[in-house]
Amino acid sequence: MKRIVCALAALLALPLAAADDGRPAPLRLADGFATPLQVDAAVLASLPRSHVDASDHGKPARWDGVALTELLNKAGAPAGKQLRGAGLSLCLRFSAADGYRTVLALAEFDPEFGNAGALLADTRDGKPLDANEGPYRLILPREQRAGRWIRLLERVDLLDCAAAPVAKSTATAGSASQDHPGH
Repeated sequence: MKRIVCALAALLALPLAAADDGRPAPLRLADGFATPLQVDAAVLASLPRSHVDASDHGKPARWDGVALTELLNKAGAPAGKQLRGAGLSLCLRFSAADGYRTVLALAEFDPEFGNAGALLADTRDGKPLDANEGPYRLILPREQRAGRWIRLLERVDLLDCAAAPVAKSTATAGSASQDHPGH
């Protein structure tokens, strides 16, 4: 009985990397969005495709996918004139299947503010992203470093960063990038 419980616990701890039919698990735009969204190949096919040419740690590549703003709009994230006052404290938490996370201000993606030109990529150089990179990757082509280009992206949450507790120490703030070099 103890072996069964241990085996079940191990199975439950594994991330769901693919749907039952072998397709990649959908990307979820979940907490905080007016219209939570499950993004799969069908959703991506219904949206305009974009591409960017950008280097990933010094290696030039062509990334194809959907502009992140298309998905944010579809999920009902505030944009344009809604991004003022308290709306400017909203942030997006991007979470990867390997535990890596990064947080960016929502306004960074709005054309009237940061206009980051972010892309939710599903292909690199004309090929689907491999198992070490995809099925989805956030590409921020205007960044000087690719540290916030999150691979294995599985979830995006919209949070009120002004309501978050203040960090106790900045000494551990960089630990995520040290644990996952090359993200």
